[in-house]
Amino acid sequence: MNTEIQVLIVGENGTERAGLVGRFDALGCDAATAEPSSYLAEDGDLLVADFRGDGDWDHVAAALAADERPLLMIADRPTPVVRELSSRAAGAMVLTGSENDSGFRVALSLCSALRGRGRRRTRRRPVSGAWGRPVRPAIAI
Repeated sequence: MNTEIQVLIVGENGTERAGLVGRFDALGCDAATAEPSSYLAEDGDLLVADFRGDGDWDHVAAALAADERPLLMIADRPTPVVRELSSRAAGAMVLTGSENDSGFRVALSLCSALRGRGRRRTRRRPVSGAWGRPVRPAIAI
């Protein structure tokens, strides 16, 4: 990657979160971690929310939806919170966590583009799909 992305990995402390830190560090990112209840006070260009397991995310879903940073969700199944956050304004992507490094690189590139889009101050017309419907910013790889 040309510029180092600051990745904030939000999730319960454990081996899966530690594995994500190692993976993003190996991809050239500056990875930091935060518990779901305290992530708002942390810096980062990209939020990575690790929804794997049985954690309760309902209490932070509204804050994640309102956050202006792109969100990369790691989820092993489609939960109500993942479905809700897939249409957030700042953009969202979903990975299962079992992707190879190439999949994570693509996700980082797309999130960088979303991050750059969010920094523009000019107002643009919404992009429409082939049938005139707005294009949703959620992307699943």
